[in-house]
Amino acid sequence: MLIPLEEAHALIERHFTKRVRTRRVKVWEALGKVLAEDVISPIDVPERPLSAMDGFAVRAEDLEKYASLRIAGKSFPSAKELRELREGEAFYITTGAPLPPGANAVVRVEAAKVEGEFVKTSIKVAPGKDVRPAGEDFKRGDLLLQAGRVVNERDLALLLRAGIEEVEVLDYSSCVLATGDELAPYDSPQPGKVRDSIAPTVLGYLSKFGNPLYFGVVPDDENKVLSSIELATSTCDLVFVVGGSSVGEKDYVKRAISKLGTLLFEGVSVNVVKRCGVGEVNGKPVISLPGQVVSSVTSFHEFGLHVLEALSGVRLRRSVTVELEREVEVRHNMDSVYLFRIEEGRAVPLRWGVGLYSELSRADGYAVLKRGMTYRKGERVEVRKFL
Repeated sequence: MLIPLEEAHALIERHFTKRVRTRRVKVWEALGKVLAEDVISPIDVPERPLSAMDGFAVRAEDLEKYASLRIAGKSFPSAKELRELREGEAFYITTGAPLPPGANAVVRVEAAKVEGEFVKTSIKVAPGKDVRPAGEDFKRGDLLLQAGRVVNERDLALLLRAGIEEVEVLDYSSCVLATGDELAPYDSPQPGKVRDSIAPTVLGYLSKFGNPLYFGVVPDDENKVLSSIELATSTCDLVFVVGGSSVGEKDYVKRAISKLGTLLFEGVSVNVVKRCGVGEVNGKPVISLPGQVVSSVTSFHEFGLHVLEALSGVRLRRSVTVELEREVEVRHNMDSVYLFRIEEGRAVPLRWGVGLYSELSRADGYAVLKRGMTYRKGERVEVRKFL
């Protein structure tokens, strides 16, 4: 029986309780992983006022009082301790170097004229000119990165600059297996068989949450499906099964979940993701993903991520509301998933189809659109973003 999408999410919310699995890692080991907690800055950056230009650090008020200032020192980015800048003095300074105490402005080198031990300028310089104040970038106590974010290379630079050595990341063990007599494992292709292309995609997503295991391809045999799911649930925190999720003669997965444990729902009344089911075996979530690539990936994001949210207490599903680039008419007899690419802040609809690998590769996310509706160009839609 197909149930409304909202009811399926409510069942996930009610059934799965929080079971947090995390690991503390060096920040460079967190690349591509999901943060388990917010990251707060322990320091101001910059820690002290810095020069934004090559030039001379001065007291702005001295430029009104003196025709020239005595060059009393130099400051480079490596400088640790600098004496205080006294009245009538200037320090030669380079970009990124700390200002000496007492300085409040920088005269750019191109606006300065050096005459022996003195420097003068004909321009007026206000306090703060070409100075990066302490905490200009971020301050101690600022939120740097939010729980649920997948750490990228730019985040790594931020974390290192903030002096952060380690972060907490989600660390769930997960198992992924595919079903189907027609399939061969992705890492062991066989003549006359279709290479498994969906399970490794799911493995890639799950690698952000830990180190997933590939249980290979299970043939269309009820006993083998039963034993594989039982073994997977005794090994991992959660299990994803790709294929065998429909109602055909050889679709054994949901029957196996029901025999071994509890099937929360067998499908939803939304096209593309309608054959996704969620259950529990041996106290472990089991997500039955459809065997078509677009259906499988969108079902993973719609339901797999919700299960992980329920377990971790961390918000993982992200969406943006954007204007449609062109009209979309929903001609299905139920609500339906559509793929979208985000270009210049607008949602560009892609070709509809559950097995279109090329369209999925181009997509940034998907939206659930109402049956019988025509969505006009410029109308705003909520696009759920892919990880």
